Amino acid sequence: MLVITSTASPKTSYRWFVNKWQNAKTLGFKRFEWAPTECDWISDKVSSQLARLFDKATVKVELEGGIADLQGFVFSGSSIDNCTVDPFDESVWPPEAIAPLTQWHWCADWGFTHPTVLGDLEVRSDIVYVRDVRIREQPELMPMLEEIRVDFHNQPGYAGNDGASEINQLKAYGMKVESVAFSTDKELLIGELRRRLERGLIRIPDPKQLAKGTEEIDPDPVRAEAFEYLISELHQYHYDDDGKPVKQDDDSVDMLLYGMKPMITPIDRQKPIFRQPIY
Repeated sequence: MLVITSTASPKTSYRWFVNKWQNAKTLGFKRFEWAPTECDWISDKVSSQLARLFDKATVKVELEGGIADLQGFVFSGSSIDNCTVDPFDESVWPPEAIAPLTQWHWCADWGFTHPTVLGDLEVRSDIVYVRDVRIREQPELMPMLEEIRVDFHNQPGYAGNDGASEINQLKAYGMKVESVAFSTDKELLIGELRRRLERGLIRIPDPKQLAKGTEEIDPDPVRAEAFEYLISELHQYHYDDDGKPVKQDDDSVDMLLYGMKPMITPIDRQKPIFRQPIY
């Protein structure tokens, strides 16, 4: 097997690649790499100019050809895998229901320089079912807001407070939307999502099963790609040297964190917060 890559990407199972790269000798792989000085197409002048615009981690990966150091994974890989279920098995992925049996809400991570990610969550018997994930690349705002208004009109929503204008427009449509501030709630939201992953209280459909379908149900490559996007980002979400989640390739994770908002209680700022990264 021959694997050729420029910059390792979390979209293509980052943990898998890093494991192969860092343990190449043990796993029986030969490892070849080229130093930037051997790459004639890289301009030192341009690289030095770009280095002033990026953080050290981005410079290392994008300009020096290195691999980003993952200081500590936020979520356990095994817990993510355990919560990824067969969407055609009703014992773990029951058919959708309506109130009062269940409650629904939508969540959004607004995209300005990156994709906007929408999620549709069903909460039943304290289990969160991630029923839909939508990745919207288009820069036009109004079509996306209209999509939210039409598809989620009767559901409450939770979205990042960086989209204050978007939230105000949705409220003008008569929708119930709560802005979520990561500056005050992010640690609590991460803790709630970690708790649910570790206890099996959140279910995500297996994208491989969606892509394959069944004899009665056609494959759904669009939904499969969206859920693969979410699962890949959950796996690579990690802390930096300062113990803060790295703001890179986290659009769908942020969407899911916003979706945890109705399930947390206000934090007591007089008590310390303890973080437990997964290594």
